[in-house]
Amino acid sequence: MLFGAWWGKRYDDNSRHLYEYVVAKQKDIKAIWMTADRHIYDKLKAQNMPVCFSRSLKAYWYALRAKNVVTVTSREDIGKNLVPFTGRMRQIQLWHGVPLKKIMYDDEFSELLKLTKLQQFKKQIYHYPKKNYYVGCTSKYYKKEFQHTFRLPPEQILNFGYARNDYFFSNHINNYRNIYKGKKIILYMPTHRKEGQEPMNMETILNLPSINKICCDNNVVFLIKKHYYHSAEEQLQPDKYSNIFDITNENPSVQELLEAADIFITDYSSCYIDHLILNRPQIFYAYDLQQYMSHDRGFVFEYCQRNMPGKICKNMEQLKKELNNLLSGIDVYGEQRSRWRDFFFDPENQGIVAPKQIETIISLDK
Repeated sequence: MLFGAWWGKRYDDNSRHLYEYVVAKQKDIKAIWMTADRHIYDKLKAQNMPVCFSRSLKAYWYALRAKNVVTVTSREDIGKNLVPFTGRMRQIQLWHGVPLKKIMYDDEFSELLKLTKLQQFKKQIYHYPKKNYYVGCTSKYYKKEFQHTFRLPPEQILNFGYARNDYFFSNHINNYRNIYKGKKIILYMPTHRKEGQEPMNMETILNLPSINKICCDNNVVFLIKKHYYHSAEEQLQPDKYSNIFDITNENPSVQELLEAADIFITDYSSCYIDHLILNRPQIFYAYDLQQYMSHDRGFVFEYCQRNMPGKICKNMEQLKKELNNLLSGIDVYGEQRSRWRDFFFDPENQGIVAPKQIETIISLDK
């Protein structure tokens, strides 16, 4: 069983957590992490984890013999060069997030909808045989949603949760809890703007002096984690604000960050959906909502207050007010969070799911 993530460039997400479970608990399955990144390869090798560099001769040998490939974006997660060798494999596409924004064939801006007849034919060949392609989801609603999103029959949509959220229910040390021991943590994780082509200047987007004062008054730290598309941009100086820290270029797992967040702030990122499992306050800072909607993908459902499990703030004054409310114990969205958690995750997918996922994958042989 071959595992990979994010075009072979990252060691993270659902495939990582399922891989680690298989290595630790399923000794009868030969699990291999495939990577195109030498740093990831060296790190896993040093930990005695089964790993293979995707451009090695051994990688081709594995690709010719493996029965299953487990990914979160596409088969290129195990290495683009190996894709021609994966036709006979079963692909388990765990996917990388419960979508708030439209994806794949539902996205009106998608390149999939602009393909010529010849390109469509080539894509069908690329994905042949499609009966070997399965996509994971988290609830009954998204099982139906994914049928037309991915254009697959219901039996090829596997409603078995996200293995990455098993982290919330495991014994571990959260580094951010350790670093900021005794302090509450506010995490701001906005999504990218135009795949990183539109810079995100935190000094412009946020009134950082005001936020820093709120943090100082309440024994709180404010962590900023921009999307990795913006990682090359200039970051905040580490000593500019006493209680604000830009961790954009740090590389923890997203789940470690979400677990550390006592209050989670985002805009249009679906990360808030995983955070709902923890039942903690959330804020949606949608300072550019109309502009964002005019050039980016549409939403699965309307982006409005009744559909969000936290206050939508469209300017800094609203954001500061809601932060002060939450820090003083005024949280009016608890019931709404629970309702949306149960919408995004069926009850059986709100705990540890990796064992169930492996059982489901094995059962596909029967």
